[in-house]
Amino acid sequence: MKYYNPESKEVAMPLLRLILVVLFAYLAVACSSAERPYDKNAPKPTIPATVFAGLPPIPQSHGASTVTEEQVSGNDTFSRSSNAVDNTWKLDLLSGTNSIAWGIWQLNSPLKYFDSIEVQVEATPGEEVWLALADFSLGAWDFAGPFTEDHTFLINEALHRDADGNLYVAAIAHDGDQPTVSRLVAAIEDTWVTVTVDMDGNVGAFPSLALINGRPAISYYDSTNGDLKYALSSTATGSAPGDWSVTTVDTGYTSDVGQYTSLAEVHGQPAISYYDADGEALRYARRNLAIPPNPATWTRIEVDTNDFGTAVGMYSSLAVVNDRPLISYYDDTYNDLRHAVSTTASGTSADDWTTYITESSGEVGENCSLAMVDGVAAVSYFDDSGCRLMYRWFSNPSEVAIDSGLFSVSGISLAIRSNGQPAVGYYSGGLQYAYCTTDHGTAEGDWTTLEIDSGLTSRAANLAVIDGRPALCYWSTDEGAQEKATVVFAWSTTASGANLEDWQVTDAIVIDWYGFFAQHLSMAEVDGKPGLCYQTEDAHLVYAIRLGR
Repeated sequence: MKYYNPESKEVAMPLLRLILVVLFAYLAVACSSAERPYDKNAPKPTIPATVFAGLPPIPQSHGASTVTEEQVSGNDTFSRSSNAVDNTWKLDLLSGTNSIAWGIWQLNSPLKYFDSIEVQVEATPGEEVWLALADFSLGAWDFAGPFTEDHTFLINEALHRDADGNLYVAAIAHDGDQPTVSRLVAAIEDTWVTVTVDMDGNVGAFPSLALINGRPAISYYDSTNGDLKYALSSTATGSAPGDWSVTTVDTGYTSDVGQYTSLAEVHGQPAISYYDADGEALRYARRNLAIPPNPATWTRIEVDTNDFGTAVGMYSSLAVVNDRPLISYYDDTYNDLRHAVSTTASGTSADDWTTYITESSGEVGENCSLAMVDGVAAVSYFDDSGCRLMYRWFSNPSEVAIDSGLFSVSGISLAIRSNGQPAVGYYSGGLQYAYCTTDHGTAEGDWTTLEIDSGLTSRAANLAVIDGRPALCYWSTDEGAQEKATVVFAWSTTASGANLEDWQVTDAIVIDWYGFFAQHLSMAEVDGKPGLCYQTEDAHLVYAIRLGR
């Protein structure tokens, strides 16, 4: 049962229930300083009327806080009553007769999960303090106490953090009590959960993670059999091994298909662009709607062939633009960037597709990444001959150099920020982030680049927008020992990511390392959280999701 602010809801309680609550409150006080699992239905103590009525309503959303410390000083309050007074770095709650003194603290650790909050209290004999957590599921304070010493709250993220990730703690003294709050100490942890999706042979290369009908799905390459595979979760998070089912979409039998996969939801069904290594061609597959009792089948077609040379279709990137599938890819014969557009919503016939040369000046098109920008296709790619990272908005006749003087670029990923403007993540001597300050990015002056992490031995990066904020994941390896690789996760605390101080970098997953992971990393927003997939050193496909914020 929750205690509501009387301005929002009247509290009424039958006499028998009141007696039971008082009894339970007596038992709760006896063990009030001990940690216990959070139980929103647990009986609550009887709250003095002055405490109950005097604390303001829980704060409304104020945007993401800049406070990310694991420890907050007592005097560092979000708000306080006039008789809550600084005592160096502490806060004295100087209540008077029949009145209260209170302080409210805001905590936010955007990259991590709150496990518990310890409120450290100093009180002379006979003095007490009441504590409360803001419960956003009910819009009310959840009171606990009274306490005469430190107390630890175990946190339920779903209840105690607002839409911007803020957590609020209150301390209240009443009727002449004058305790001191020394500090609040947050126990925060990363909560990456990893699931091995496929370990049948050498699998997991060229993975592409996307949401299909609200559930995470992965397309990837089975090197052992030369097959294209598809894994789908039955749940919104995919956080348990039993959530996942695996399907072979295209089998090479004696040939080799399935490299350079790109997955997207096309007209309500999963669709994949990929490379046919034996046919040296660009292929496209889309699942057909299942008609029970028959299982779903896949339609597979050849979109572009090697009629004029050796190979087309590497580095494929699939997106839906104006309800039509579009694929950007590399022509290894002429070192050109190409794209193919379907005239239908599904693209399941070879006759649906028309191919074009996007850019042909020099050696261009490797590591291309496609997205829709303001209703028009846009692509980012590497110009090998000019040593430049390039961007092209298809309604503009000219390409734009985002970054120049680059020895090499890999892991290019184009994404759209929450304001609709494009941004690009890539690796070039370090982890780089380029963002646009206009809607279309058609001039070089529209773009600004930041180096988020330097000196990495990684050759992969992936940019996605998670909960409205840009995020990057990438490999970092120990070049000297060559024994460990770390999947590193960086998430901006702002929607723009425009300043280096906006970015927080944390190691997500550490695995054994014996190889090179150039194409083998993909990230997407899954159930409002960061989700990613990658190939391990023992050639398994692994999916990871951060179940905290």
